[in-house]
Amino acid sequence: MKVRLLIIGLLFSSVGLFAQNGNAENQSAKPSDLAWVKLNGKCGFINSKGETVIEPQFDEALSFSANGLALVRQNNKWGYIDTAGKMVIQPQFDLACDFSANGLARVKIKGKFGYIDRSGKIVIEPQFKSAEDFADNGLAKVEMKGKDGYIDAKGKVVVQPQFKRVGKFAANGLALIKIKDKYGFVDTNGKTAIEPKFTFAADFSDNGLAAVVINERCGYIDAKGNIVIEPKFDFAYDFSDNGWAGIELNGKRGYIDAKGNIVIKPQFEFASDFKANGLAVVKLNDKWGYINKEGKMVIEPQFDIAYSFSDNGLAEIRLNGKYGYIDKNGKFVVQPQYEHPLYFSRNGLAWFRQNGKYGYIDQTGKTVIEPQFDTASVFSANGLAIVSQNGKYGYIDSTGKFVIEPQYELAGGFPY
Repeated sequence: MKVRLLIIGLLFSSVGLFAQNGNAENQSAKPSDLAWVKLNGKCGFINSKGETVIEPQFDEALSFSANGLALVRQNNKWGYIDTAGKMVIQPQFDLACDFSANGLARVKIKGKFGYIDRSGKIVIEPQFKSAEDFADNGLAKVEMKGKDGYIDAKGKVVVQPQFKRVGKFAANGLALIKIKDKYGFVDTNGKTAIEPKFTFAADFSDNGLAAVVINERCGYIDAKGNIVIEPKFDFAYDFSDNGWAGIELNGKRGYIDAKGNIVIKPQFEFASDFKANGLAVVKLNDKWGYINKEGKMVIEPQFDIAYSFSDNGLAEIRLNGKYGYIDKNGKFVVQPQYEHPLYFSRNGLAWFRQNGKYGYIDQTGKTVIEPQFDTASVFSANGLAIVSQNGKYGYIDSTGKFVIEPQYELAGGFPY
């Protein structure tokens, strides 16, 4: 028996592209106006006009971070450049990551992880089997000899690596730990705050409650380890922003409030968190629909699958094997006719595939760019999208006009 947290999401990654004629080399540019590009087997950077800002010279390159640095690889080693193309930290690492807010970045040397500052100086010696970025609380999770712990920005161990598992610190300053197949919690000083005594436990939600398993039943505890909702559920999930948590009894899902009161009785095969528009996705009799906070079915279960509503007020659904979009009233805005999920960009356009070619529709389902590309991506914040034709890549604007002609081997998108 264990607590399950089910997250439904859509993962999307797009392949990006290259540059146009023109040269703006050695001119410093804004990180937000640069995209990595690959030409003749080497990577460089272009701006949104297609001008080459940093000549292709690297084996691999990643997008610029907000701090103005980009990771590049030469001779199988990673280093960092600035927006003028200057190598500010020489390629010397087997692996390197972006800098955290505290100015430190994870690097790997000879199989061990450590941390450098923005000058490239090693400030925490490579000694960890694995490591994570520093969190907002100033601590980073590390692994030594198969055990997890935490260090501070000076490399001082604040939570000794002694746990089979250690989670992220919650807003209340407690992190989940596992010792000898039992779960408990520690504080940011590494002190045991709640003794490991639970068969399973989840991280604390923002409301200060955590789901735990006791005698094969699920309930909730507070930050002191007191049981505030008696273990009586088959499964229990994290509390969401509306103050409710999903629970399961006898194979059916419903919702409880922070006092443990059942607010929507368990009756669904699946039930998601409620979104800002007050609706949640549910599954009933193998069909998907939507309920409101009163538990009323406002969009009848009729879909093969349904997803939560997005900020644009639309929700993606699949019906008879085809994807489309509905509004909050259940009305089809984009008829189910597409073979694959759609992903709307900030400009309100989504790519779709028809007869092996890609085009774009708007949020009413109208085709605004006819299917003509071999591949397509979402639009970046600057209004450009990467597309390819005949094995070459370029960029188009929201009208479908080429701003940068397809001529490149590969490239990364501009910031989204």
